[in-house]
Amino acid sequence: MTHTECHDRPTIAPAVAAALDGLRRRIRQYVWFEGCGAAVTWLGVSFWASLAIDLFFEPPVFVRAIMLGIVAAVLGVVHAMGSLDSSPQILGGLIGAALVGTFSGILLAYAVVQPVAIKIKSVRQKQLRLFSLVKQSLLAFMNGAMPQVAVEFGRKTIPSRERPTIDTVENETIAGPAPTPDSAVKEAA
Repeated sequence: MTHTECHDRPTIAPAVAAALDGLRRRIRQYVWFEGCGAAVTWLGVSFWASLAIDLFFEPPVFVRAIMLGIVAAVLGVVHAMGSLDSSPQILGGLIGAALVGTFSGILLAYAVVQPVAIKIKSVRQKQLRLFSLVKQSLLAFMNGAMPQVAVEFGRKTIPSRERPTIDTVENETIAGPAPTPDSAVKEAA
């Protein structure tokens, strides 16, 4: 009988070592597949939840960007869970990457996406204002309103701070558009 010291590893039969290695491999595969399954499930649930939210109200764009950061964090955590048997330095780096994904999503949402979305929305609304005015005027005229009344329906769609007075609109419709300097030069030639 041999005497083993406390710091010596006991020798394991090769068949047992092979079985333990196989078991470790299966556990790693299970953790990896379980993490991927959880990520796919979470992404599916978040997709359907966001679709349901969009059905009732449309969240601002920056909220969606924040959710993208959360998705990055979840995927980073799933990746970190797949490496649980790694050293603490590697595991810490993976968890740090997940947190950086969350931070970058939130930073991107507030610093880039929200201001760009607000600017695009305001430009789009200004461009659509003329079409709304024409639509309201044409609908009123098609429903039997006199032309002056139809023009008033269109005038009411203009924001109050920019809306011309009824006298200005009446004078413009009676007199026609004011001549521009280019049209006066063309008439003289």
